[in-house]
Amino acid sequence: MKRLVSFAAFFVAASLCRGDELKSRPVTFGSGSSLTINSGVTVTGNSGSVWDLSASTLNLPDLPTLPGSILATNISAPSTPASGKTKIYVDSTSKNIAAKNDAGTVNHGIQNRTAFGNLFINQINSDGTTGIAQAITSVGTTSPITGGTITNTGTIGLDVSVDHAFTSPQSITEDDAKTNSVDTLLTLSRSTSGTAAAGLGSEILFPIERASGALEDMGSIQVIETNTTLLFSSKMLFMTADSGGLATEWEISPAKLLAHTAIDAPVYQLSGSPLAMDTLWDAIKTTAADRTTTSTTLGAVTDWTTSTLTSVGLYEFEIVMRTSCSGTGGSQFAIHGNGSGTAATAQATGTWLGGISGGVITITNIDTASTTVNTNGASTLNACFFKGFFTANSTGTLTVTVQFKSVTSGQTTTVKAGSAFKYRKAL
Repeated sequence: MKRLVSFAAFFVAASLCRGDELKSRPVTFGSGSSLTINSGVTVTGNSGSVWDLSASTLNLPDLPTLPGSILATNISAPSTPASGKTKIYVDSTSKNIAAKNDAGTVNHGIQNRTAFGNLFINQINSDGTTGIAQAITSVGTTSPITGGTITNTGTIGLDVSVDHAFTSPQSITEDDAKTNSVDTLLTLSRSTSGTAAAGLGSEILFPIERASGALEDMGSIQVIETNTTLLFSSKMLFMTADSGGLATEWEISPAKLLAHTAIDAPVYQLSGSPLAMDTLWDAIKTTAADRTTTSTTLGAVTDWTTSTLTSVGLYEFEIVMRTSCSGTGGSQFAIHGNGSGTAATAQATGTWLGGISGGVITITNIDTASTTVNTNGASTLNACFFKGFFTANSTGTLTVTVQFKSVTSGQTTTVKAGSAFKYRKAL
């Protein structure tokens, strides 16, 4: 028994001596060694203990429990990690947690910020700080913009019922890759809530300031529908100012054509006040084909009726034609006025080359046959040029027609294609 007690005392003393040695000396494991702590074992570090793993790799399992906080030393951005890696740290400048990925991009958490009053957060900076701006509290509108004042929500619009005043010239520019096409840059449309009728049109007006400071209409361009169902049923008027206001100076319309061989290929003639060499007429009517008659009663030359004349007054006219008669009885011409009221009048004279005695043709009044011409027969072509004046009837549909007839029954009078009847308003 005495020996057993002595052995136990020796073992405890040895154990105590070994524990003191562990307290003062580190435990070193050789390369390739491992330390396994079984389940249920608690490893406790006393106050002041330091776990130095700076030269080691610490592998943590997924979702480790963190009963407290982690104290990080603020540092500047570290070097870019290897591919597939990201470094997490606290930035020493922004004092914000940061993550630098393998592309060298630094991402931050967003820092708290309160926007007071009418301020709102309008940006997030790369370091996690935010920017603020003042919110719009009231939006007023002035003509031609409508909808104000808007305080929170609302809708603004363009007032199409008022003129838009500009303080500088405006332009429309199209810039694209096309090199050989014509594009529509501006469209002016005219519609009606009723049924469209002849006379519906659009106008561009040009008011210009006068010396008095007042704006005065100095010109306009009008496009007017003349028939709501037919092709080529419009006219374009160019108007300028005179002492009485705007007046039509030029007109373009299918009725003012020089010559055409198909409905889709008219050639237009400008009309208006006379210029040097008498080059401009209200209209030039041409015979589209040979026009013939065997009647001894005056009748219309097809193609040679004026458009409806817009006003009563004196008109100048001119006829240039090639004509013939199949026999020596010859031909006669006249001017006829359509309408009612005061009768139309007409006087004309001109030169006839061939087939007329003395070479002069005269018309003395409306519906009165001219001097007999084309008496050389055998359908010999003769050239004629004569001109004069006519007045239209005072009321009704105001048109004037050139007529012709054969003097002798059974003989054919012909006005050749391309012959022209011209007229214009003189007074």
